[in-house]
Amino acid sequence: MYVSRAEADQYFDAHMRSADWDALTDDQKNAAIRAATTSIDVQLYQGLKAETDQERAFPRKYKTRRGWIVEEDIPDAVLDACCEEAVALATATDDAAQRGVTQVRAGDASETYAEQVVAEARTGHLSREAKLLLRGCLSGGVAIR
Repeated sequence: MYVSRAEADQYFDAHMRSADWDALTDDQKNAAIRAATTSIDVQLYQGLKAETDQERAFPRKYKTRRGWIVEEDIPDAVLDACCEEAVALATATDDAAQRGVTQVRAGDASETYAEQVVAEARTGHLSREAKLLLRGCLSGGVAIR
């Protein structure tokens, strides 16, 4: 995990949504941090893992014209994004409209989702706050030639 429960508690002491975070049990917080870490790890990032055998996506290394720049620590933006993603996951509602449900049928029970929601689910959709914090690390795409 990128942050411990104690580190997340400390983060939310100084940030918005502290009431949402404080309302969670320790088990809920731990589960949310684990899920947030996974959500962060499955994104596509610039550069490579700093060490080929490291478990997590961070720290990373980046190739420049002058050689490699290797992060020694996990960037603060990643730690903050983990906290924000954890609270977003833990407090997400199960409202059908928010989940992108466009159609529901009772006979043979099916749901149809908006195309954007399906695409985001396949790429490990992040909360708005986490995505903003990670924007400098996320890969913008690949040139096709």
